[in-house]
Amino acid sequence: MNPVKDLSFQFAIAVIETTRNIQKNHRDITISKQLLRSGTSVGALYTLNLRQISYINQRSHRKSVMQPAIG
Repeated sequence: MNPVKDLSFQFAIAVIETTRNIQKNHRDITISKQLLRSGTSVGALYTLNLRQISYINQRSHRKSVMQPAIG
């Protein structure tokens, strides 16, 4: 597996557990919601970056395949 993916998943789980504990014990909903959004955005950004890299690779591959036909 990918170590960055694994670590970001473990981090998201830890953030979710922490926000549950904050809501249960301290009843501070505002901070826990912000922590949840911020903590889980790491995985979302990782996924977005993978999609962008895949798109760039596909475009460069198409360009290299089409270049001999054009020139």
